[in-house]
Amino acid sequence: VAQRHQLAVDWLNDHAAPWHPHTLRLEHCDVLINHPRLLVLGAPLSAVFLMKLNRSQPQDVVDMITLWPHVAATFPTAHAVTDAFYAAFPREKPDDYLGTQVVDIARRAGWKLPVE
Repeated sequence: VAQRHQLAVDWLNDHAAPWHPHTLRLEHCDVLINHPRLLVLGAPLSAVFLMKLNRSQPQDVVDMITLWPHVAATFPTAHAVTDAFYAAFPREKPDDYLGTQVVDIARRAGWKLPVE
């Protein structure tokens, strides 16, 4: 599959495992490929957004800005995002600026996101 689509040999890997949300369930995923010997699932974009938020490297921020229009209905407020974040990643220490970061991401995507 990797050769056919010109992907790196390690495209299917567990590099994202540290950012796997505890709230992600297989039944929430979309089946992208269902072949007798290969099942590829796609995580909901809201889960991908939370994973990106947990990592928050510069490319992740760019990705979150791109994702925002697709997850805005799921996260109507910054508080909804932070609640989902701490449910998904219960071992993360509280971050007083997480809500501000989310508001900024939404703003950069062209949305005015209420805090509450």
